[in-house]
Amino acid sequence: MSKGYEVKKGWCGPCHVRCGILVHFEDRRAISVQGDPENPLNRGALCRRGQLILEHLYNPARLNYPLKRVRQRGAGKWQKITWDEAMDEIANKLAKLRDRFGPETLAFSRGTYRTYGWAMKRFLNLFGSPNMTGANHICMCPSHTVEWSTYGSFARQDIGNAACIVIWGFQPSESRIIPDWRDLLAAKSREAKIIVVDPRRTKETDMADLWLQVRPGTDVALMLGWLKVIIDENLYDREFVDKWTIGFEPLQKHINQYSLEDLSRICWVPVDKMVAGARMYAGTKPAAITWGLGIDLQGINAMQAVRAR
Repeated sequence: MSKGYEVKKGWCGPCHVRCGILVHFEDRRAISVQGDPENPLNRGALCRRGQLILEHLYNPARLNYPLKRVRQRGAGKWQKITWDEAMDEIANKLAKLRDRFGPETLAFSRGTYRTYGWAMKRFLNLFGSPNMTGANHICMCPSHTVEWSTYGSFARQDIGNAACIVIWGFQPSESRIIPDWRDLLAAKSREAKIIVVDPRRTKETDMADLWLQVRPGTDVALMLGWLKVIIDENLYDREFVDKWTIGFEPLQKHINQYSLEDLSRICWVPVDKMVAGARMYAGTKPAAITWGLGIDLQGINAMQAVRAR
C-alpha cells in the first residue's frame, strides 16, 4: 500500500436505500468502492448503481462549475464563472422578482432526485413561496399520502422477519435487489410463505406458494375480497380494532354489499384462490404486505388501492 492509502466508510447516494459503502482512497483520490459488510441494509452487497459511482464522480464530461449563457438562448455559447458570481447573480435576480411581483412568483418543480428535498423546502419557506411541486405521483407518494393521513406513518415491510410475505404490485428482483430481493430469497430458504399478486409471470411468481394473477387495474376488488374473508371469518385482531381504529363498522357495511363471486368476476382471480390468499395472510404471523409502484401507479384509483391494501 502507498503512503496515502486509506479506506473510509460512507453511503451510496443514487437511490433511496442508502447502502453502506467502503471507499478506497489513494493520495486522496477514490480508486474503488465496495459494499460495507457491517452495514445492516446491504450487508456488503452493492448494485450496479453503486458499483458505477466513481464513473459519475470522475467522468470527464461531468459539469463541475457554473456556466453563464453569453449569447441568445439556443446558441450554445457559455462562459465559465465562479460559484460566488453565480450565487450573487441568481440571488440578485430572485430578490428583484420578489420585490416586483411578490415571493409567490417563484415556483420549484423537482423530479425524483436522489437527495432529500428538505433544503429546497426550507429555502422556499424563507423566500416566502409555497409553490413547490414535482412528479410525486410517479413514485411512492400515493402510498405516503394515504398512509400518513390514515395512521400517521409510512409502513415499511419487514421481509426479513415475516413468516408470510405478500408481494403486491412489486418486482424486487428487477427494481429493488437490495435489500428486498435478497431478503425475499432468504425468506424462501427458511420456508416463509410467499404470495405474489401480479398479472405477469416473473421470478417472484415462480417462487410463490400462491400466485394471484389479478386483472390489471382491479387490485381493489381483490383487496375487498380479502377484507371480506378476513372479517366474515373473524380472522382479524379484534382487540386491536376495538382499541386503535375508527371506521371499522362502515368498512364492514361497505364490503357486505359484495359477494366473493362479484369481486372474482371483476378481478379475474378465482374465488378459491382469493379465499386461500386471505386465509394464508391472516393466519400466518407475522405477515407483511409490500408497497410497490404497481399500486402507486394505478392512475385515478391509486389512492383507494393504497387505502384498501
